[in-house]
Amino acid sequence: TPLHEKIWDTIAASRPDALMMLGDNVYLDLPGEPNDFHRYTYAQRQSRPEFRRLVAGTPIYAIWDDHDAGMDDLWLGPYPDRPAWKQANLDFFLMNWSNPPVQDPAWPGLWHKWRIGAVEVFMLDARSYRTNPYETSKTMLGPVQKRWLLKALRNSTATFKIIASPVNWVLGSKEGSRDTWQGFPEERAELFDFLSAHHIEGVVLLSSDRHRSDVWINEREGDYPLTEFGSGYLTNMHTHDTAPDALFSYNAKNAFGLLIIDTTKADPELTCEIRNIDGEVVFTRVLKRSELAR
Repeated sequence: TPLHEKIWDTIAASRPDALMMLGDNVYLDLPGEPNDFHRYTYAQRQSRPEFRRLVAGTPIYAIWDDHDAGMDDLWLGPYPDRPAWKQANLDFFLMNWSNPPVQDPAWPGLWHKWRIGAVEVFMLDARSYRTNPYETSKTMLGPVQKRWLLKALRNSTATFKIIASPVNWVLGSKEGSRDTWQGFPEERAELFDFLSAHHIEGVVLLSSDRHRSDVWINEREGDYPLTEFGSGYLTNMHTHDTAPDALFSYNAKNAFGLLIIDTTKADPELTCEIRNIDGEVVFTRVLKRSELAR
């Protein structure tokens, strides 16, 4: 929305080392082969001077969600070549975002990881191999991506391990919907149990989708809680109501989340700030590395 495009300048003023785009980066809502509407929508997004100023000096790592993958609450199914336009849309996405290479050419998707110093980020593709959430046997990630994620987490030596999902991890954030991890509770539990079984420490969760900024706590029995920072209200006009059960929820103005990480301290710290479009810090949460362990 032109009225809110100045948020890109506000983000640039914070001088980030990287920018994560967690889906619904554009609203296509038109499943099928990329066409002139898809190209126009991306050209409109990428040609804004505020956005161009930011990305000229900032690495971007992007994944998609339902509205840029096809349509609302979309699942694309378990096959690499179905629907017939899946591969074309993945290729089109990667033309517009300079991501690392596809992890497995036989199973093309957008999941990837990247690292800055002692911080490693795992970006999840929650649409390309998602199956029907109303079926008994269902998956959000698909077996190939899930194997990649579990192996990468187990092998990671990073002080902080950030797992970024386009949809909320916490249960109950989108009442009555199976579009978030609430619709895939068994797979969510499998991932969380894996973290516990392998004593994987330093994990923080990110999410987007909701047109507001939230902080949630994902409790785990016998292990440290997983803090989830969510922000999905950059340039939108539409807002979602604040979440009464969240630790923090904000929708008064467009906003973004900023992670400030200091691994030089004796007890390294990860700080999340929610900053609104005017650059005001409306929330701060500091996590010490010692808190992210049993």
